[in-house]
Amino acid sequence: MNRLKLSKTDRLCKKKTINELFTGDSAKKISDYPLLLVWGNIKEESSTPIQVLFSVSKRFSKKSVVRNKIKRQMRELYRLNKFRFYHILSQKEQHIAMMFMYIGKELVPFENLKNSIEKIIEKFSKIHN
Repeated sequence: MNRLKLSKTDRLCKKKTINELFTGDSAKKISDYPLLLVWGNIKEESSTPIQVLFSVSKRFSKKSVVRNKIKRQMRELYRLNKFRFYHILSQKEQHIAMMFMYIGKELVPFENLKNSIEKIIEKFSKIHN
């Protein structure tokens, strides 16, 4: 049961690591509308193999209620599927930082987000195998 929890240590908070995702050459991207996954290796050791961040641009919606709803949905989908990411990385002793970004132009149903994250997981597993 504890595996499905999204704890404080699972969240990406360090500005230095976040900047490396955008400026570093090692950052990789996977896109499936309306989500974009950006990830890269973490240089320092962390207590969890994956640290994650969720982002919705203010350009998408000026209303924070809408942006926060999408972030809650993305966090829930990641929380339910994080064991799949852990399984992919279990053979390799890597520590990675991930950022899920909402790149859609309009609000999409939860099922579309679910399908999108499943396709991203499939593409991620193909890259790491």
